[in-house]
Formats: sequence, structure tokens, C-alpha cells
Amino acid sequence: MKIFILITLFFCVFQLNAQDNQGVINNTGSSVLRAGSAVQSSYGSMAYFYNPKVKVEGSVYLFNNWENNARIYTKDNYTYLLRNINLNLEMNSFVSKVAVDSIYTFNIQNVDKIIIENKIFRQYILNEKKRIFQVVYESSKFALLKSIHVQYVKASANPMINRPNDKVLKRYSYFIYKDKEFTKIKLTKKNVLNLFHSSKLENLKKYVRRNRLSYSIEEDVKRILTHAGSI
Repeated sequence: MKIFILITLFFCVFQLNAQDNQGVINNTGSSVLRAGSAVQSSYGSMAYFYNPKVKVEGSVYLFNNWENNARIYTKDNYTYLLRNINLNLEMNSFVSKVAVDSIYTFNIQNVDKIIIENKIFRQYILNEKKRIFQVVYESSKFALLKSIHVQYVKASANPMINRPNDKVLKRYSYFIYKDKEFTKIKLTKKNVLNLFHSSKLENLKKYVRRNRLSYSIEEDVKRILTHAGSI
């Protein structure tokens, strides 16, 4: 099984040049697995999954399919390009499907960030637990983080409810990370503008009106924060 895992990862991982100009690393099993671990003896784990007998709508995975390209940036300044990756929201872990009925779970202790489909993910410690967040915006002063989790809704035989199957729903919450502290917020005009000094507010309001942006839409808020950081 170990040989199978290494061979599979060998073909799905393409290593890039090191960021600190250390040159191209040999694409061996050990170097490939370094993308997911800081300790050579602890790279991750294997698990098997089986299709449930009860039909469930939705998925515990963030992305709808496994054909995702990811750039993995390690804390020791190496960069890897990996295919076939997804984020298991229930287990809060990055995984790769290595066979029809098995997945590989990554240990990301040595990972600084992972970029998938232009989305940045980092691991933080919140309430003494490691959690993976999507980084919506970050600067030297603060970061806007997005927490994504799943909620299970049971099927109902009541015809008025019209829910014949169990459902898995994705839920989101946002946090401001500043001075190593987390503050949960909602995306509202007041909360967004409170992030900046009063001297910037008039400029920001004009920018929002001119570009018809919303304080409650994530992509718009990212544009607003980016603009505020440039003035």
C-alpha cells in the first residue's frame, strides 16, 4: 500500500523551483510528501470511504470535483504543484483521492499556505484548535478570514417540507485576525468601515458608490479592503 501511495503521488505532484533559489528538488516520494509534513516520519494518513446507502444531497468537500490544481508553499521555502486535491470541511483537512475508494489526508504542519483555484488557505489556532481558514484579504495590519463548515439537515417524510433526502449544507462565518486575536464579524457597512481610520472613510464611501459595490458581498468587500490599503 505504501508503494502504491508513493507512486500515485509521484504522478500527481509536479514540483516547482524553490522560492529561496535552492534549485530543483528531486521528485522522490520523500520530497513530495514534505509538502504535507514537517516531520519525515509523519506525512499524513490513509482512509477508506464507501458510498452511503442513504441518499444525501450535497457534499462535505469544498470543491465540487477533484480536478483542482493547488500550489503548496511550505515554511521551509519550497513550492509544490499538486493535482487532485480537495478540502474536507467536516474533518477540516486537505485530502487527495488516490483510488476509487480511498483518500490520503495531508499533515500540513509544515505548510505556510495552500492556493487552490485562486483561493488562499492557511491554518490558524482558534480556541486551542487548529483550523483551516480561507484568507479573503490580508495586510500587515489585519486579515479577513472565512471559516467554512457543514451543517446536516435530516430528511423529512412531511410532504409540506419537501425534503425526501438528507442534506449537507455549507455554512460560512467571517473573522478579523489582528494582533493574534480573532474577532467574529458579519459583512456589513458599519463593520467594514470600522476597520479603518476616519481619514479614509470618505474616500472609501466614494469608491464604493462609484463602483456600485456591496458591503455584504465577499468579493466586493475584498475590493474595498484592497483599495483602502492603497490609500
